Amino acid sequence: AGDRDLLQKSSLRCRVVNKLAVGFLNGEDWVRCADFTRGAKLLRSRRDEAGDYWYSVSDMHKIAFFYSTCAPSCASSIDTYEPDIASCDHGVCDGGVCRVRNGVALGWYRRMKKKGVGSMFFFGGDSKGDVCVENPKSRVGIQALDRGTSAVEKGGKGGEGQVFYNPEDARQVSLFYSTCHGQCACLDALRSDGDCEVQDEGVRIFFDPVPHAPGDVQGRNGVSRNVLNAQCQVSNSVISRIRTEGKLKGDWRHMTYHASVAHLMRDVYSTCKRHVPCPAE
Repeated sequence: AGDRDLLQKSSLRCRVVNKLAVGFLNGEDWVRCADFTRGAKLLRSRRDEAGDYWYSVSDMHKIAFFYSTCAPSCASSIDTYEPDIASCDHGVCDGGVCRVRNGVALGWYRRMKKKGVGSMFFFGGDSKGDVCVENPKSRVGIQALDRGTSAVEKGGKGGEGQVFYNPEDARQVSLFYSTCHGQCACLDALRSDGDCEVQDEGVRIFFDPVPHAPGDVQGRNGVSRNVLNAQCQVSNSVISRIRTEGKLKGDWRHMTYHASVAHLMRDVYSTCKRHVPCPAE
């Protein structure tokens, strides 16, 4: 059912190696799968004394469908899961990984590596306004980034300056994120020109609610609404200040504002019906 599942030829059974499925069946909180599927129920009934899950070859289609429902939870909604990038450890490769998109954490982490911490050396546009705190709580998350990025590099994937972690370590990485604060609102990224880039697509759609943007749905009465719109409940006067003082520009694809109005953007984000994550939460 999965490329990495192991076939026992003598019994025509397969042992589950699929990382997401095993994590879910073991009750770990970094992955979600559809528990109601026949594949999930079948595997729960076929766990051996060693804790491994097995299924017969004849049931592989049920198991494959169960696998297709599994998705990991990265440390932030902005971080992306990369299923095709393998993580390698001691010659054994398994995928996938979460890629860090948190601009504040990424800038701080890159800068620390430039100073020679660890074996990695990164280059890129870092902002000196990005501040994270290294303490016993956040250090486990930093170490997870070290391990994840090193494992991806061993597999020959990734790119210069990109940072990764295994989804199993999402909780630890989120603890690291919680110590990070930047010049921009929440998880928005500070650019070299002093502008902040809006990371949340729902917020960009809120400021630019044009037809045919992602999430646009037309009802039976012909009236369309956007299900991805963050629906922020903020006054027109605040929006006007952001547009004028903050020089808000762009559209739902790409949007920036000046860092001087970051406090107003935080106020906007705190009112959105669709949750906008902030590291300080």
